[in-house]
Amino acid sequence: MSEKITAELRFGVRLVEQFAALSGDANPIHVDRIAARRLLFGGRVAHGMLSVLWALSCLRAARPEITGLRHIRAKFRAPVRVGARARLEITGDGSAWRAAIRAGGRTCATVMFETTDGPLRTFDADPVSEDMALVCRELDDAALATAAGRFGVSRFCPEALFAGLAGFDPDQCGLIAGLSRLVGMECPGRHSTFVGFDVAFLDTDDTHFEIDYRVEAYEPRFRLMTMAISGGMQGVVESIVRPAPVAQPTLAALSVHFPHPAFVGQNALVLGGSRGLGEVVAKCFAVGGGACALSYHMGAGDAAQVVNDINGQFEDAANAIHWDVQRAPPRLEGSFSHAFYLASPRIAASRPGRFDEALYRAFKAFYVDPLETVIDRFATVAAHDAVFVYVSSVYVEDTPAGFEEYANAKREGEAAAEMFCRSHGIRYQRWRPPQLLTDQTAGYLDSDAPNTGQIVADFLRRLMEIESR
Repeated sequence: MSEKITAELRFGVRLVEQFAALSGDANPIHVDRIAARRLLFGGRVAHGMLSVLWALSCLRAARPEITGLRHIRAKFRAPVRVGARARLEITGDGSAWRAAIRAGGRTCATVMFETTDGPLRTFDADPVSEDMALVCRELDDAALATAAGRFGVSRFCPEALFAGLAGFDPDQCGLIAGLSRLVGMECPGRHSTFVGFDVAFLDTDDTHFEIDYRVEAYEPRFRLMTMAISGGMQGVVESIVRPAPVAQPTLAALSVHFPHPAFVGQNALVLGGSRGLGEVVAKCFAVGGGACALSYHMGAGDAAQVVNDINGQFEDAANAIHWDVQRAPPRLEGSFSHAFYLASPRIAASRPGRFDEALYRAFKAFYVDPLETVIDRFATVAAHDAVFVYVSSVYVEDTPAGFEEYANAKREGEAAAEMFCRSHGIRYQRWRPPQLLTDQTAGYLDSDAPNTGQIVADFLRRLMEIESR
């Protein structure tokens, strides 16, 4: 008779960081909330193997006679975000079990277990193997295609992570955790996403605290990698090589678009200027002879880098302001000829055919709700004939499936910004740029994507022409 086991767990910061320390997988996408903003998921996510060990602990708690695994297979379909609550459902009987982990309305992972109730091997709890060097590698395509190596895995008491793992084979738990280090730190390393694995544990009494790996297939065009592994277990691991954070055009590259100083005497307030499109707008003002103040929410380091780049070439042309648009605005000094509104959360799609109200509200919280307060504050430092530019999206005109929430929020933001500008006597401009290569679109746009510097420069020149009329 089939048995069902259910459980819930919040994947909090402390749990994720504990697993990172035990496994050796300290990839920034798991442990660095600032760096993770610029990576594929736009924020920190839990390790896929943490979900696997949680499922294993719940199975072991319900069936204490289970002491180890013969075989395990998993597919990771969507991330579990740090702080999210996940639900687990395990079905099966005897030695065959299937686990499904869901979070955020999606199935995030499926795991197949083939278990054993044989005698448990002895274990001396050394905290970490001698080969536990925490280096997050970055390999180019040529190195990835032929990568191979060996590393020591962490040795830890599994019940230190989940109480349900007490009495389970600790060597196998260490090897399972070691697969997380393989993908997140060794190969592909920093820019990786774990897709899945299929491994069988070797029927031997020998203790294995190392994993050997060798890339069997890697196609740079599709970014999918398959590795063969051995050492206490044998099988394959699949991962995707994520795109690195996007480097926006340099000041030198942007200067070709402004052979004449177009912005002398102009001072721009760029809300959301620490990276992406806002970074390019700020740089364009600088190379055009103007000045800018760029705001940031969490990315103080990113903002400082942009400011340092600008001021290294144009003395005192830029400064950074901490401004969370969802809270009370900071005090502003000086006089501004322009404001560009680019504050944004991570842009995510909903499932086609289903309007996601929660996602729509999350977009509104950035694109609509703060506008009255923001424009009120801008009005106190706006120069005569100042212009407020609301940066929207071409998706308002042609909305792809799954982006209805995003497009609707942007459309409402356009109308709200125009209304509040009119009430303050501030000139208003709407800008719907095409989809450009930024951290949010990396991996979805190819080399034929529009040139970001060219697009921004063209708009700014048109803006100046409009203002001069």
